[in-house]
Amino acid sequence: MIDDVIANFLEKLSKTNPRQTKYVKRSLDMLDNSEIESLSRYISFYDHFAEGGSHACYDFLCKEMLREEIIFKKNNSEKYRLTSQDEANTLVYSNDEYMKNYMIGLGISTFLWENHLLISRYFRENLPKEKPGNYLEIGVGHGQNFSEAIKVCRFDKYIGYDISKFSLMLTDETVKSMCPGNENHYELVLDDFTNADVNGKFDAIVCGEVLEHVENPSLLLKKLYNLADVEAFIYITTAINSPAVDHIHLFKSLDEILDLFCESGLETESKLVLPQAGTSMEEAIDQKLTLNAAFVLRVKNG
Repeated sequence: MIDDVIANFLEKLSKTNPRQTKYVKRSLDMLDNSEIESLSRYISFYDHFAEGGSHACYDFLCKEMLREEIIFKKNNSEKYRLTSQDEANTLVYSNDEYMKNYMIGLGISTFLWENHLLISRYFRENLPKEKPGNYLEIGVGHGQNFSEAIKVCRFDKYIGYDISKFSLMLTDETVKSMCPGNENHYELVLDDFTNADVNGKFDAIVCGEVLEHVENPSLLLKKLYNLADVEAFIYITTAINSPAVDHIHLFKSLDEILDLFCESGLETESKLVLPQAGTSMEEAIDQKLTLNAAFVLRVKNG
């Protein structure tokens, strides 16, 4: 059963994007009761930051993603629109108004887009809830993974990096709202992690939807390898043939990603690979449609 918050979200969305409203109503059937409660709580939370309402941010995201898909197809699915991090920083990360719409839209998509929902569940299922030590997250984005880790895990310290001031602010407010009382247990750092001076070893490293945003994913992965304790939990998500406004590096196959992990000293413990909703794996590969992928990794032995 949806509550008044979600019902109000749907009513407002129906006025700007009726087609997407029908999709959302079907998507709600995928959620269990706790996920419905979380969605309602996040909508209410996001409404404090979005003057036009969180529904407008979600609508913005849907239309932006559609625009990028059209551009990608015009490029014969061979390249994304942007090619450098400088371009992405100028257009997206340093633009707080854009980031607000983008991050809140993505935060809601965690519950309403099938692949995002399944990957979110995969993250929650695999988090090492009893592991001690230090937790590192690169690209905290909207902050849902970071706050979930703080909420359910027992790490001594949580450190999160992002290149966007808005993402760090939203993550900070998310933690305070969703798991209050942890203000002394985490640190958020504004920096390009690839070039940041990071010391020590970490017992958990999470890197969600970052590899496709950098010009040299190999450099980032090798840095993660050097920072990971030998028994570290490593969680990485990325996407194949998946156009978005700030995507730079185009992965064309799953093997390309797995080879990159291997070359960086990492090996896969488990993975979840999902074709674009409504398509089969074979169709997605043949037609160069989006594949979303999540990996639990470890440092190679020997």
